[in-house]
Amino acid sequence: MELLFFNTPYLVEITPSTGAISNIGNASGYSSVSPMMDINAASAFDPNQNRLTVFTGAVQLVTIDTGTGAEIAVTSPSVSTVSGLIYEASTALLLAYEFTGTGLVHIDPIAGTVTPVGAPHFGAAPGSGFNIPHALDNQKGLYYIRGLSLPSGGPALLTFDTTSGEVVGDPNVQSQGPFFSQAVLEVDVGSTPLRGTLSLSPRNTATYGSTTTVTFDAPANTGELYIPFVSCTQGSYTVPVSPFTIPLALDACTYFYLLDPAASSIFSLTSAPGQLLDMLSPIGTAQGTVSFPPAAPVGLTLHLSITYLTVSQSFQWTNLHGMGTLHLSL
Repeated sequence: MELLFFNTPYLVEITPSTGAISNIGNASGYSSVSPMMDINAASAFDPNQNRLTVFTGAVQLVTIDTGTGAEIAVTSPSVSTVSGLIYEASTALLLAYEFTGTGLVHIDPIAGTVTPVGAPHFGAAPGSGFNIPHALDNQKGLYYIRGLSLPSGGPALLTFDTTSGEVVGDPNVQSQGPFFSQAVLEVDVGSTPLRGTLSLSPRNTATYGSTTTVTFDAPANTGELYIPFVSCTQGSYTVPVSPFTIPLALDACTYFYLLDPAASSIFSLTSAPGQLLDMLSPIGTAQGTVSFPPAAPVGLTLHLSITYLTVSQSFQWTNLHGMGTLHLSL
């Protein structure tokens, strides 16, 4: 999949074996998107939602449905110097590095909001909006990016904790070997992921009267209990008597889901109405739905995030898993 920018940008699919190029969706392109874009512009692909997000040289964040070619969102985020854009499955947000002093940031690909991760850090990758070598280890929560060591400006591989935003190891230590300016950085994560995913179908946008299917998939936690967590606000919430901190805040959406009897008409995330936990199948999966009523106050917009934790049958916490965000508007 590639987003091509000439006079007007448009999405195409390239067949690797033949090099053949075919348009996806509207061949006339996206008139609302500026054609100003460097050839190495930062981009990220979300395999759960089948969407491509590109950070253009005109400081626009463009998100496109890769199945239909439809433009989902065009926003102007509050940062202009990000590099190393990548999709983070555990939060359903984009990670990037803002190298003028903010450090690691989360970016919502639909709303365009930018949230710093941890304390500011200066001295990483050069280049505004460039797709420089970077990688994400979702299992360990580590983000890697090619940068510069602070004393000499020589090449360095910087490693960040995606929860705290702190640099792991010594940022002054230079990488051995040549400056990997065009290398592709990948992480070997093994055959069985430790953290499960959460996907939304048919897509992560919804309207009133629609139903979205929520799929929990945690193959390393077969037969365990899963506990969904719902919120409309990014933040930080440490689950009592557990080692896990959820990247969401307790808010009105959370309390509605947990306490209001009317929530069972909207949320069906387990097999029984009002039930707050359930068991994963022998292959580690479960499904539920979110069904919005046919009418609501005009102009109401919600960004509803769902994640989940797992507990063993001996009632030991085992993991915090991926997150999906459903964008609802009227």
